[in-house]
Amino acid sequence: MKPKILIVFDEMGWIFHSHAKQIQERLTEYDIDIIDHRQNITEISKKYDLVYVMDPMPITYPPQNKTIMGLRNEFLYKDHPESVIGLYEKGWSGRCVSIKDKCKLLHMVNKRQIEAFKDIKDKPIILVQHGIDERIFDVNVNKYKKVKNDVLTVGMSGRDSRNKTFGTVKLACDKTGLRFLSAQYNYSRLPKEKMPEFYNKIDVYVVMSLSEGLHNGSMEAGAMKVPIISTKCGAIEEMVTDGESGLLIERNEKSLIEALEKIKDEKLRSDMGNKFHEEIIMNWTWEKRIDGFRKMFELGLKI
Repeated sequence: MKPKILIVFDEMGWIFHSHAKQIQERLTEYDIDIIDHRQNITEISKKYDLVYVMDPMPITYPPQNKTIMGLRNEFLYKDHPESVIGLYEKGWSGRCVSIKDKCKLLHMVNKRQIEAFKDIKDKPIILVQHGIDERIFDVNVNKYKKVKNDVLTVGMSGRDSRNKTFGTVKLACDKTGLRFLSAQYNYSRLPKEKMPEFYNKIDVYVVMSLSEGLHNGSMEAGAMKVPIISTKCGAIEEMVTDGESGLLIERNEKSLIEALEKIKDEKLRSDMGNKFHEEIIMNWTWEKRIDGFRKMFELGLKI
């Protein structure tokens, strides 16, 4: 009989839901169900061997001895008044639970997080990184045509916030005579299947974030041969080589404008886009990354 695993995500139709479906589809050696966090997880979890809660959500938790938790961002501990220890031991009222007493195995999505939590010794903490769907996000397989823009077009995606600073990027584009295009959760959100069309409309993708986990938009853009300008956040430095597959900058308008001026060079954009595409398709697709979740579940069932 296959081990029964329950995956708990946050919102229907959002990125965690998409990730849960990928895991469910690709790990057929397990009997996996997925459910949103609004259910009575404590009760539902009784019939499962393992429960994977994708982030420290404020939910009714299953027993600690059958729970794996993910931490998919940096801001929860960066913004916490007591930093890593405060988040781990106390949680954050109204935002997330403590981690220490809620799971037997904790996974993170970038090496910066692993380094930040290196002094936590009372449970295994492992690096498990998701990917992007190579059946949708690959310039060589998608159905959309690359748009030839008359004005260099800069793109961003995600939820507009003080962390993302869409306004700073738009202002920099205005100052350098470039076009700004966004796909935002707030009001211009596109379904996953339509995002390749968005990436084919832009010439460069920008990440101006203060913190990230494993930024999906970066990987998607790379798969579509779009070069990237990014702050050094999340796993960006694990996938982007500065000056070769993208430009890594400081988080200020001056650095961004300098990078935008540099990337106006068409040959540079083309070379960077090709190298970024190679990196993503070789290393950052679900096909390449799913084994990390397989091994995580194997460990979770043993300990």
